[in-house]
Amino acid sequence: MLARRPFDLVVTCTLVAADGLLVCDAIRDQSTIPLILLINSATRRERIAGLDAGADDCLSRPFHISELVARIRTLMRRAKTSDASGPATAGLRFGDWRINPRLRLVYDPAGRATSLTAAEFDILLAFCRNPGRVMTRAELLDLAHVGVGKPGERSIDVHIRRLRCKIERNPRRPQFIKTIRLGGYIFTADVERDHLT
Repeated sequence: MLARRPFDLVVTCTLVAADGLLVCDAIRDQSTIPLILLINSATRRERIAGLDAGADDCLSRPFHISELVARIRTLMRRAKTSDASGPATAGLRFGDWRINPRLRLVYDPAGRATSLTAAEFDILLAFCRNPGRVMTRAELLDLAHVGVGKPGERSIDVHIRRLRCKIERNPRRPQFIKTIRLGGYIFTADVERDHLT
């Protein structure tokens, strides 16, 4: 369905966590669409696995419908803000990587589109718009519009770890995203405007 028509957001419900992870993998193979995973009676480990598989948010059933609606509104607000027209949508380049904010795509040094979750994309974009500046977890939460409800500031660490695995040559010794003890993170790459084609 994603290949045939455009959607703004995906909410997927599964009874078993493993099924949810398979759905996340399949979606992330073709899209950076905002994705919420709902799992029946999920443990904390299963919710974290859902985030690692590509979900932007993960809820365990039972939950209150108003919480799900609030999380959907937050993801939709983030997507709308990211798609806004103007100078902020100019293409960006760091190292041999390229970002197209308007299409929400990231291209690796070989020119291939890299699969990022909506949260990962927003965090990377926030870094590229603020290179060389220490950014706190709270600031990244605000700029990326993630962490609604229980996840809190430490949810940023999960997103950063996943992002490093995708853009760093050696995620254990990152060259782009450095951790600042008691401070947050800093993006050390030189960022330039990129002419989008």
